[in-house]
Amino acid sequence: MESMLPDFDSEELEARQAEVELSGLSGEARVEAARRDPRCRTRAFIQLAMSRTGPGAVDPIGWGQAAVAAASSEDRLCCRELLPLAWARLGNALRFKGQLRAALSAFHYAAELEDEIADPLDLAQVWSLRASLHFEMEEHREAADLLRDGLKEVRGLASDSFQSVLEVKLGLALVHLEEFRSAADTLGRASTRLHPVEDLRLFLVAHHNLAYCEVERGHFGQAARILAALEHWYYELDDPKLLVLRDWLFGRILAGRGHLEQAADVFGFLRSRSLELGLVHFAGRMELDRGELLYLLGSSDEAEQSVATAHATLEAAGCQQEALAAILLLRQGLERHKAASELLALFATARRRAQSL
Repeated sequence: MESMLPDFDSEELEARQAEVELSGLSGEARVEAARRDPRCRTRAFIQLAMSRTGPGAVDPIGWGQAAVAAASSEDRLCCRELLPLAWARLGNALRFKGQLRAALSAFHYAAELEDEIADPLDLAQVWSLRASLHFEMEEHREAADLLRDGLKEVRGLASDSFQSVLEVKLGLALVHLEEFRSAADTLGRASTRLHPVEDLRLFLVAHHNLAYCEVERGHFGQAARILAALEHWYYELDDPKLLVLRDWLFGRILAGRGHLEQAADVFGFLRSRSLELGLVHFAGRMELDRGELLYLLGSSDEAEQSVATAHATLEAAGCQQEALAAILLLRQGLERHKAASELLALFATARRRAQSL
């Protein structure tokens, strides 16, 4: 009878056995074993260790350290070629665990060793992970540059899924840079290769942000069609935060089409819903948008109260200083009854600075 077991070569079998044994060790003991055990000083083991550094893994930092230790072997060139990627994986694990100073150090080592990378796909992965750190530090231009370079490296070599990940991340960086046309083009290309069954979250993030770009460009009909086509998938993922952001886009579409009272009601509802979900930052943003519409509807007193509430909410959420400064400018503008065009410019600036799509 034909065996149903996977067809592993001897190196991979030994690597998997070592992985199981190292799983029972503490962090420092695991790192020491990875450094000394010849079964770990192989590409197979290093790749297994790196695969355990993602957000859902148990002890991702420890496994990242084990991957670095194994890849640091001086006698195995094939391992050394993986060392930059191992450092980048460790840096990424440190990043999402909130250890940014250590993450910076790990990514510094990865960058210094990039010339040793032989595989362009590995190089693109390192750049993609470095871009994630730049996102964390709100350095979106640097992130965009790395992701563009990564796409050049993998074009024609990478799977559609990896290329789509790079394109979605680049699209998000361009959204943050308010380059909405380029972002829409990039996200549009990525969305044609994405399928909700394969990666529902990535599929929704790409299409949702494409709709956001269309709203910012004033293409309200196109944005509404994109959101309507995603209706089933939003509920399939069932992410309350993403559902709030979807309804926020619907409110923006209503406002863009001139239905200001309906849009103000939507933003008021979303403020309450955001507070229920503990999304205090979102609640402040919804209240700010509501204040803008109230001003346009001629309710200056209510608008000023709304903006003051938004300011207090965003302050409580620990928003960035520039967002709070922009909100204060709005309050001053309302108090002085500035011209509508000037106020709208201030509102737009504050909203974009405060957003975190």
